[in-house]
Amino acid sequence: MRKSILVAMESISRKITLRIGVFVYTLLCVGSFALANTNIDELKVQDLVQAERLGMGQQQHSMRKMDLSIFEQHYALGGDLFSDFIRFLFPISGREKRTIFLSTPYWGKKKPQYQKFDWSRYESDHFDFLAYPEASETLRKAITYFEEEYERNDRIFGVQHLFSKKIPVVLYHTRRDFEQTSIIDGPVPLGLGGLTEVVSWKRVTFPFEGELEKFEHVAKHEGTHVFQIAKNARRLPLWFIEGSAETNSVYWDSEAEMIIRDAYLNGFFYPISDLWQIQGSWLMYKIGNFITNVIWDEYG
Repeated sequence: MRKSILVAMESISRKITLRIGVFVYTLLCVGSFALANTNIDELKVQDLVQAERLGMGQQQHSMRKMDLSIFEQHYALGGDLFSDFIRFLFPISGREKRTIFLSTPYWGKKKPQYQKFDWSRYESDHFDFLAYPEASETLRKAITYFEEEYERNDRIFGVQHLFSKKIPVVLYHTRRDFEQTSIIDGPVPLGLGGLTEVVSWKRVTFPFEGELEKFEHVAKHEGTHVFQIAKNARRLPLWFIEGSAETNSVYWDSEAEMIIRDAYLNGFFYPISDLWQIQGSWLMYKIGNFITNVIWDEYG
């Protein structure tokens, strides 16, 4: 009898201990989840704003605010620490002089690599194009767009004498292919239609996304950046750099008209002093476009 009572008490004790353990574990999980959410909220409203203040002028990283909120887990995994370390050691040397004992794709978060591209080099009068067979049709268009704009951009910026070699342009045939590029560190933001390197090799890269009109727009926008960089425009605010590239490439279109009217009528047309709050967003591009159009029309 006594033995059976002891067995029963021991069984009850085990159940109570197990339930207490489960309860404590649940509390810890809930607490960790709440803390993580709090950290994410704080990241959104504080750290991102501060990071964009400090990162003004850095084209790649300042464009990622939207994507951080969409792909929080992916970005939380970290970026390319090795690349950042090399930039810290050699801030103005460019990739041509960086150590090559282990290339940057082996460090940090890995990009998906679906295929190997059969790259070929094609020279025009002022540009070196890199493309693969699938992109041959759009390559001819890209060469036309870049060369057509070269003389006009030179008249505007007056920097032709500063180009010591042909400008490399890396062309991707689809968005899926472009997202595999190693030219951009980390995941390629959804809103990024193309990129021109400020330092390093000063390469231009962008994809064809199915619309010739958009393809021409992006080609002329990135072509403008080539001349802006030669003019040392990277010292200017990002909204002006991107806005003037929009003005010089497309000037104005129905999409810009819709975005600006919507922003003005609904109270989120940011003045120049507050544009840092939307740094890198598409709204910043179009407000910058609107402002630089006014400057262009008034002062040429």
